[in-house]
Amino acid sequence: MISLLSIRSKIILVLLLLCLGSIGISGWWLYHQAEESFDEDLGERLVAIAQAASVQFEGTIIAQWIPDRESRTYLSIHNTLRRLQKATGAARLYVFDRDRRSLGDTQPGIAPGSEYIRLRFDRFELEQVWQGRGVSSVRFEGIDNLEYKSGYAPIYHDGTIVAAVGVDMSAGFLSTLHRLKRQFWLLMLVVTACTFLLGVVLARRMTTPIHQLVAAARRIRDGELETPITIDTKDELGYLSHTMDEMRQSILERDAQLKLMLANVAHEIRNPLGGIELFAGLVAEDLSTDAPAQEHLSRIRREAGNLNRIITEFLEFARPLPCQPQDIPIQIILDDLSFLILHELQECGIRYEDDIPDVKLHVDPEQIKRAFLNLFRNAIQAMPNGGTLSIHGEIEEMHLRLVIRDTGTGIAKENLDKLFDPFFTTKEKGAGLGLAIVKRNIELNGGRIEICSEEGRGTTVRIALPLAQQGKYDV
Repeated sequence: MISLLSIRSKIILVLLLLCLGSIGISGWWLYHQAEESFDEDLGERLVAIAQAASVQFEGTIIAQWIPDRESRTYLSIHNTLRRLQKATGAARLYVFDRDRRSLGDTQPGIAPGSEYIRLRFDRFELEQVWQGRGVSSVRFEGIDNLEYKSGYAPIYHDGTIVAAVGVDMSAGFLSTLHRLKRQFWLLMLVVTACTFLLGVVLARRMTTPIHQLVAAARRIRDGELETPITIDTKDELGYLSHTMDEMRQSILERDAQLKLMLANVAHEIRNPLGGIELFAGLVAEDLSTDAPAQEHLSRIRREAGNLNRIITEFLEFARPLPCQPQDIPIQIILDDLSFLILHELQECGIRYEDDIPDVKLHVDPEQIKRAFLNLFRNAIQAMPNGGTLSIHGEIEEMHLRLVIRDTGTGIAKENLDKLFDPFFTTKEKGAGLGLAIVKRNIELNGGRIEICSEEGRGTTVRIALPLAQQGKYDV
């Protein structure tokens, strides 16, 4: 009896480890709550200072202000700001009008009448000031790289707002929060390190059998049914492993039966096919070359040949030969292919072009030759009235990347996603296994393939195949 307690205990432990994440979230939330609270308190304090400062100024003085450092009005405003700065501990106090021009400032070097450019960023806050409310700004970074916050309040003259006072103060609370934040993150670092070590041990114990099951499932998908599935765990994963191995054995037995049946069926079909072709040939020899029956006999032989090719594709798809890679020059494969399709190219008036670097591939020659032959014949069938079939190659990251192009009829957009599906075909004749076999042969040899096409504008096939380790081939 396989125990179910073990896997449940693992899940509970993982959930407990996830609780560590809540510590970080809680710390982040508390930090930002404290930051917002201190920021709000500082803003209220600045507004209070600005409002207290605004009543220290007489609107008449502001209304009589002239941009002159030596004028009594400017000196009065400046002295009042200095006194308030000393009493409140503010970093800076300043008075400005609706045009953001300076009427007085505790910061040296600010010329009377000059515009405060920074106040352009506080337009929303200043709109409220000109409506008679005291407000604070968002924090900003000063020229000393410290964060500051501003408070604003209006200055009245005969019930009309004629100016505003601004108060800047350093956000000193941030340094305390930053120290707390560093200490908290140090604690989190220690906790995370301990959790990580524990998580690594636990994850390895849990994921190793899962990876083994995934690898076993992929082997079954790829038709590798001989390797047993054995995972020595006393939990659900062990039970799943046992069940998958039973499934593997069942598929293996069924696959052997199907292959035997398919081989027998192919044999039984090919025997009469051979007879049909033989007797059709004998009858054709007995008849004169201009006899009307010659055309019918030729068609019988062609259809018998088509049926024989379909049977061959079925057998190749159902019983693929193992991949036996070897180092072989790409040009040898292409030369053999061009010889096989030369007659078909000439019949259709198709120009063949190739531009391939002189390299060796590490592939199974017969499988790759079969894949390319299917692709070339598809291209030829797409150009019954002539065209160009070209193949171009480039070396990239230990692969030879090939691009095969034709100028044929192309493929409808809705069919592009189905091209590699077994038994899918748009041809009147054929089993629809050609491209499925092409894809399988390419991938069995460690390559990749993709097809791009546009109806009426031809098709492009991109293939990547592994290079031999010795690199370039010297002729």
